[in-house]
Amino acid sequence: MQGKAVVAMLALVVLGVTGCGPDKSAAGSHGDPRGASSSAPKSADASSSAGSGTGVASRPRLTRAQQEQVLLTLDDLPSGYTNDADPSVPEGRCMKRLSEVIVGDVHHQFTQDSSDSFGAVVSSSSTTAPGKGHARIAQAADLADQCASFSMSEDGMPMTGRFVTHEAPQVLDESQMIVFTGSASGFTLNETFLVFRYGDNVAAVGVIPGDGSVAVDEAVRYARIVADRIRKS
Repeated sequence: MQGKAVVAMLALVVLGVTGCGPDKSAAGSHGDPRGASSSAPKSADASSSAGSGTGVASRPRLTRAQQEQVLLTLDDLPSGYTNDADPSVPEGRCMKRLSEVIVGDVHHQFTQDSSDSFGAVVSSSSTTAPGKGHARIAQAADLADQCASFSMSEDGMPMTGRFVTHEAPQVLDESQMIVFTGSASGFTLNETFLVFRYGDNVAAVGVIPGDGSVAVDEAVRYARIVADRIRKS
């Protein structure tokens, strides 16, 4: 139960951490998540995505109603998940930077709790970024440089955190995977985010698996569900 409480607190930190100044000198001491590597955003056509970031000019921008419709729902997830409340605005420089990347105009979050795991979290978001689609993807990659390593405290418990980029298949016009790793009291949690765009339509999914691993396959699978809906909207 103590371990579950620690990991639950780490999960909450992603949306509510305070005080996260980067300390790049300590970045190498933690090691990378499994399979992680520094990588630039993946783009179908780098020349078209640079500058204005709109990529293909014919990409229509989603309405607010369409943004809501493309998000993940309980029907997309395994049994046992429930709807979560809307995430609060996180505090701290690094988590604010994260929120700029993964919290869009609309946002759904779901949790799954079980006796044999620490609990799982899946989230998805969608937004439009007129003329700044590519910049939003680049922000995800920059996060690994700007917040390579930081320390924090929650209810008197010292924690460490870091962001790294991770290799993943390309989704839609351009995409970037990043992984947040938080550690406290000997326990480690990984949250895997995949941010992707279709013209100026930017979406993201986030996954915290119950076993604490880096959930590349799950993030890609959920991202492709959202991507298919965006493409058909």
